[in-house]
Amino acid sequence: RPFSFAERAAHAALREGDVTGWRGNVRLRLPGRDVVLDIAFEREQLAVEVDGYTFHSSIKAFSHDRLRDADLMATGWVVLRLPATLVIDEPERFVHLVRRALAQRSGRP
Repeated sequence: RPFSFAERAAHAALREGDVTGWRGNVRLRLPGRDVVLDIAFEREQLAVEVDGYTFHSSIKAFSHDRLRDADLMATGWVVLRLPATLVIDEPERFVHLVRRALAQRSGRP
């Protein structure tokens, strides 16, 4: 289950946009720690993170997110970190960005 309203909106937008191949709240084991991805396209190793200002605005959260992204990228994942306001206010744009990132990961122009 999505943890936040914005994550639920992201899941709904992906379903409405007929985007497949993803799972929500995926626990992933990395060297030294586990992380939970908001949305994971495991085959393409694309993590989509939906960030609300309330939970991601502190210096500690900012640093945590950047280190987490670095850990993911060091194991071959790409992180698409998007603001919750985009998902809620412009779901079509959110889906378009996800599709473009998937195309890049799949090697399609």
